[in-house]
Amino acid sequence: MPGVGDPQAFLKLSLARSVRREPADAAGATTIVKRFQSPGPLGFMRDKARAKREFELLQWLHARRVPVPEPLELRRRDGAWEVRMREIPAAVRLESVLAGEHGSTLAIERLASQLGQLLAGLHEAQVFHPDLHAGNALVGGEGKVYGIDFHKARRVSWTAQLLRAQWVCLEATARESLARNWRRRVLAAWRSKVGADLERLYQVALVQPALPSWLQEARNLRRANVHRRRLRFVRESSACRASSQPEFPGWMRRDLDDLDWHWLADEARASRQAQGGPHSRAILRAEAVLGRPCTLAVLSAPESKTLLPAWLTSARTLEHGLAGAVPLAFCTGTPAMAVFELRASPARPFKPAIQPRSLSAQLGALAGSHYQCGVAPDWSQSDCLLDTQDGPMLGPLQGLVYDDGPAAPAAQRWLAACLRWDPRLALGTKLERLEFLHAFLDQTECSAAERDDIRQAFTRG
Repeated sequence: MPGVGDPQAFLKLSLARSVRREPADAAGATTIVKRFQSPGPLGFMRDKARAKREFELLQWLHARRVPVPEPLELRRRDGAWEVRMREIPAAVRLESVLAGEHGSTLAIERLASQLGQLLAGLHEAQVFHPDLHAGNALVGGEGKVYGIDFHKARRVSWTAQLLRAQWVCLEATARESLARNWRRRVLAAWRSKVGADLERLYQVALVQPALPSWLQEARNLRRANVHRRRLRFVRESSACRASSQPEFPGWMRRDLDDLDWHWLADEARASRQAQGGPHSRAILRAEAVLGRPCTLAVLSAPESKTLLPAWLTSARTLEHGLAGAVPLAFCTGTPAMAVFELRASPARPFKPAIQPRSLSAQLGALAGSHYQCGVAPDWSQSDCLLDTQDGPMLGPLQGLVYDDGPAAPAAQRWLAACLRWDPRLALGTKLERLEFLHAFLDQTECSAAERDDIRQAFTRG
């Protein structure tokens, strides 16, 4: 966690909320303060309701020995509402432990069991948490998993419909970051701890063969949430801020500073002048921007509305954690300019590839990761694929389409697009087709039947 050495360190800071650590009291106990600070009178009223809900739910759950922070006080301070709670000693976020940080020796299976038990405790206490994911759970120093962030949660009387909605929410937040087998262990641990009433509702809500797949419902919810969250990149948010430079009006990602924005603008102007017109595309290698070497794609056009679809699509790419062009800076002046960071995909939780990988395997992994998210490029767009130092990835796109069809045709569409991109890839050879296929399947959660279909399709082809 950042700033743990500072007793007043902010553990989280956004426009609407912050979480900070206060100095230890006389007994040596440390307090965590969650502050609700949305701007405007309507935001203040919403904050009051959310702070009150969080405090009361923590009281309710702590009294029932569900692993959550101990609530201390609900207070209004300096024009905002705050919830004070006891710090969980040596706590770190579950997502960072699962990513291998902190040198944890905790068994992954044990963490799955702990999270399942936490969920069972919440549900037996009749609490619906719509946003409990690995970033909203803590692992204490003793290895126990704790739930946090209850300002959107609520108490309910469980029905089959509500229980299904809860598991769809949980699956939607976890399906792109946690392996399916690990998620199954969480569900198994939950079933081992809940009572007969919740088990009966589980059978009705999720097991009945007549019902549509709740896993597909979760993928639909995840895509809808990502589509909604793309708008954070055209307003003040935790992801994006307005440019403070009058000569460069627009938006920039929060990790880009004004000096880097000036450098980018100068480079884009030089590229546009070299091409002799307001429309331009350029790939830049920057050694200093963002504090690390990075590859940038720069688009220029007479009007910002021409670039806006690509900017919003890149926000979706970032939210899904896909390799490709992700948003960096967007100038709405005349001519307009959009700058994208070409980012390799982070390690996905399914079957990490053994390095080094062939180009055909890299393309297969790119295709499979998109299919796992249920999206694909509109292949009518030209110059979709780029060759970068981090491997092949998608450049700035005007849009993504939903891909809910079978895996085999999806993989074949990607394969055909790769061949159009560079016929020299020779992906028609048996070896490279197999490399593409295995990398595709390693990045997806296809069923056994789907895997057989795709293997047969590739064998016949």
